Amino acid sequence: RGYAPIVTFVFGRVLLPLVLVLVVAFGVFVLDMFKLEPAMKFVAVMGGAVMGYYIPNVVVKNVTQKRQDVIRLGFPDTLDLTIICVEAGLSLEAAFNRVADEISDSAGELAEELGLTTAELNFLGGRRQALTNFADRVGTDEAKALATSLIQSEQYGTPLTVALRVLSRESRD
Repeated sequence: RGYAPIVTFVFGRVLLPLVLVLVVAFGVFVLDMFKLEPAMKFVAVMGGAVMGYYIPNVVVKNVTQKRQDVIRLGFPDTLDLTIICVEAGLSLEAAFNRVADEISDSAGELAEELGLTTAELNFLGGRRQALTNFADRVGTDEAKALATSLIQSEQYGTPLTVALRVLSRESRD
């Protein structure tokens, strides 16, 4: 969160192609590592530039995928705890806050997202926006389904626990 990851990404996107161009050019032209023809040497240098340009995207995609996998693994238990809290009479905000405290050791990323969602539920005007922000930040199908179910449950007045039980069962499957 914050500006540091964005600055690092942009810095890598600008600097890495230049660094790889210099490294490949040194290896191909000065050290003559692969004994290539002159035209192929230029192709290799341009390939280094292209690789340097796409490496930050690959790294971000891998980090995102790992984060989503951790969130996906902790999601069914989170839903079960949320059901228990709601059945005990807690509001959605209080349930999310309690669940975030309970799962912080096993699914820290999901606990952080629930904490942010709780803050947004308390400070934003409408629940719809806070729940939509949650689904957008997490980016998994389970989170989108949860946000949609909670929005519809509030909109149509259906019991919250019924929707959460169905989601829990589906996410476990």
